[in-house]
Amino acid sequence: MKTPWTAAVPDRPKRNHYDAKMLCSLPDSRECARPAGLGCGGRFGFAPHLMYGEYRIFFARAADPGGHAMKPTTLFGSDVYEDYTAIYTWNSNQMAHAMMGFAGTTLLGHGAMELGMSPWWALLFAVIPALKDATDYAVDLTRAGHIFEITEAHERETRADGFTDNYFWNVGTLLALFLAVSTAAKDWPLYVLFAIAIAYAVVGIFWLGGHFNTQKLRFDTAALPYFFRLPNFAGNLVGAFQVTESGDGDDGGRKAAIQGVEAFTYDREDAARHVIVSGPGRSRKTTLASAIGSGLTVRDTTVRYLSQAALVDALAMEQSGEERAKTEPLPPLLANVIIVDDVGAALPDESLPRKLAESRTVWVIADPASADHWRRRLRGLLSGPMLAVELGPPREDERVDKRATPWWVTLLSLATLVIASVATLGSLGLVLCG
Repeated sequence: MKTPWTAAVPDRPKRNHYDAKMLCSLPDSRECARPAGLGCGGRFGFAPHLMYGEYRIFFARAADPGGHAMKPTTLFGSDVYEDYTAIYTWNSNQMAHAMMGFAGTTLLGHGAMELGMSPWWALLFAVIPALKDATDYAVDLTRAGHIFEITEAHERETRADGFTDNYFWNVGTLLALFLAVSTAAKDWPLYVLFAIAIAYAVVGIFWLGGHFNTQKLRFDTAALPYFFRLPNFAGNLVGAFQVTESGDGDDGGRKAAIQGVEAFTYDREDAARHVIVSGPGRSRKTTLASAIGSGLTVRDTTVRYLSQAALVDALAMEQSGEERAKTEPLPPLLANVIIVDDVGAALPDESLPRKLAESRTVWVIADPASADHWRRRLRGLLSGPMLAVELGPPREDERVDKRATPWWVTLLSLATLVIASVATLGSLGLVLCG
C-alpha cells in the first residue's frame, strides 16, 4: 500500500504525556506518540502531531513488506511522492556541482573580459570548491572521534568525497572556460576544447561514478533508516560483555564496548559474530545500529536493516519467490550482516533466529527490561561469539560534548564564502553593467 493514511485518537486536554499510547524513537532521538497497534516495520516515518480541538492527529507512512513506503526514484517518470534513493541523490549532487562550476566560471570569464583581461582568469573559480572541501574535511574531523577512533578509512572516505565534488565542479568549470576562451581567442578551436572537457567528464562518470554508484546501490538495498558514521556517534556507552552458554561474562566497561563495536563494524578478526544492543529510551540504539550498518556497507559488505516485524514479512516474501527491483531492499538471507531493530518481548515466529544462523547479526532490543531474556534466548539459538553492548541515557554533559571548531577552520570557512560571493556577484555586476 503506497497511500499514507491518517489515524485519530482522543486526547485529554492540557496533559503533557502520552498515557497508553506507544512510543516510537525517531532518528534525531526525539519521541512521538502513536496509536496502539501501529507497528514500526521497515523504513518508517512519523510526523509530529497536530492539535485540532480535542483530537491529536497522527500521520503514518505505511510501508510495504519489503520495507519501502514509496516507490524508489528512477531516471524517468514523475518523482512526486517517491523515495529518493542514494544513487539518485549522489548523481543529482554531482550534476549540481557541475552546474555550479559552469555558472560561476561563465560569469567570472565574462567579467574578466569586460575588464580587458584574459578569460583564463576564470580558472580561479576552481579554487572555491577546493577551499570548501578543505574546510569540510577539517570540520568533519573536529566533529568525529568523541568515542570511536577516527580511522584511516574514515579520513579516506572524507577525502574521496571532497575530491569527487571538486572533480565534477571542474567538469562545469572546463566547459564554461573553453566556451569563453574559444570566443576570445580564435586560435583555440571550440571543438578541440569541448572534446577535452567531454573527455574529462566521461572519465569522471565511468571512474568515480562507477565506484560510487556501486556503493550507493548497497546503501539502497541495505534499507538503513539513515546513514551515520561511527566516529560521529556520541551516545552514552555503558559497557559490554561476552554472552556465553554458561552465562554473561564480566562487564568490560566502556572500553570493551568501544573495542567490540569497532571490531564488528570494521570486520576485524577478533569481532563477535553477533551483537546485542540494549538501552533505555533516547539512548540512541538505532543510531548505533545505523552507524554499524553504514560502516559495513561502505566497506563492500552487504547489509540488511529491518525491524523484527518486517523481518518476518520479508522472509515470507522470499519464500513466495516474488521478484524485486534492483534498488529495493535486499532479501535478508542474501545479506552478509542482518540488523534487527525493535526487537519486542516475544518472537512471532520461534524459528526465526535459526533461519539466520549462517548470518552475522545485530539485535537492537526495544525494551531494556527484556534484555537479559533476549540474551539467553539468542545465545541458545545462534552460534559464534556474541557481544552484548549496553547504552545508557543521555549524559548531563552531552550538549557540550562537541569539540569547539578551531579558529583557523572558522576563518577558512569565512574566506571561502567571501571569495565565492565576491567572484560571483562581482562578475555578475560587470556583465550586467558592461
